[in-house]
Amino acid sequence: MHLYKTFSFYAVAFILLLSQTGYSQQGSLYSQYMFNGLVLNPAYAGSQESMSVSALFRKQWTSLDGSPSTEMLSAHAPLNNKRVALGLLFVNDQIGVTQQTGGDLIYAYRISFSETRKLSLGLQTGFAKMSSQYSSLTVKDPNDPSFSSAASYNYLYFGTGIYYSSKRFYAGLSAPHANRITLGETFSSDENSQSRNYFLTTGYVFTLSPSFKLKPSTLIKTTDGWSAQVDLNCTLLYEDVFWVGVSYRTFSALSFMAKIQLTNQLSAGYAYDNALGDLSVIGGGGHEFMLTYNFSFFKSNTVTPRDF
Repeated sequence: MHLYKTFSFYAVAFILLLSQTGYSQQGSLYSQYMFNGLVLNPAYAGSQESMSVSALFRKQWTSLDGSPSTEMLSAHAPLNNKRVALGLLFVNDQIGVTQQTGGDLIYAYRISFSETRKLSLGLQTGFAKMSSQYSSLTVKDPNDPSFSSAASYNYLYFGTGIYYSSKRFYAGLSAPHANRITLGETFSSDENSQSRNYFLTTGYVFTLSPSFKLKPSTLIKTTDGWSAQVDLNCTLLYEDVFWVGVSYRTFSALSFMAKIQLTNQLSAGYAYDNALGDLSVIGGGGHEFMLTYNFSFFKSNTVTPRDF
């Protein structure tokens, strides 16, 4: 009962913080976020109990020129006292002639209720630049001044999150970029208008047999001015080495993914997105590749693969 009261207290505090005025950058799209929660929630930092570094490349709608692409690099680790964890997150998004590049500093404070049950409170701050090279477009009238230059602006942003985990269960609530301070802009007010994204994640690991585990999970994403989007995921783990899974993103995509634990420290993952509905006419699907390495700097710091 004490645990639920504690979680409820911080959840209320989190919601009050989100009620402050602010905007955020449009969130990058990932399919393998269930294997690296740092991309959604700063409170995830340190959850691997070792230094974890991940690199990801994503390309959507490969048959379309100028289709979205994302490169991501993340690193996070608990400090020696295990109560504090730090993280870094770098993201580069490109769609058409518009590019957005940013980096985040992440801090998490972790409360242990037992060896396996932890509650983490996370904060993050970062800097990003968005630019559009209109002059690189092929237009009907090359003398149109609207397409003869570039537009860009820089901004600082702040975010927060809560993350609870046990041996088999996890749940998180976050707004990675809840508030923003624009440092300079040449976009119009409409172009510069961006919405905050809120994420609610949860999942559970069932042991089916000595060799198989089943992990259903979900992500509920809400954005200012838009209806909620839901991801329903189900992954199957064999011998703590090989994951296969499927994910349904409401009215948007069906994803198929696989992850292999090459060693205790190194894993590789791949996801293929098949667009649904109106997006299916674009064609080409989407491909996402991810590598993760968990460092063990001391003999006493044994690294073992984790389910989330």
